[in-house]
Amino acid sequence: MTRHHQQNTQTECPINLVLEHGLAEGLPQIAETLINPAMLIERSAHLRADRYERSEGRNRYANGLKDRSFQNTVGPLALRVPQTRESDEPYRPSMLESGSRLDRSLKSAYS
Repeated sequence: MTRHHQQNTQTECPINLVLEHGLAEGLPQIAETLINPAMLIERSAHLRADRYERSEGRNRYANGLKDRSFQNTVGPLALRVPQTRESDEPYRPSMLESGSRLDRSLKSAYS
């Protein structure tokens, strides 16, 4: 079997994760590689600026990442939840909120 060699600089290729770890162990890792960057993009939209970007419309500041473990139907996830400080409204990742397409167990673990 040939191995898919393309890699993103920030995340491993999902195909390689499944090939190396199997479906049971690969699915949680794939979820992590998709969810973690998605939360960073969403935080930037919430703040109306990217990290270190100066802008008049900026809604305060990014404040690092908080490591959180979640158990859901695909297995345990190690997520890095972006934090903010001094923003008008607290940042809450939409994928961890009630009614999202992710398991409701993610929401209950986040609370």
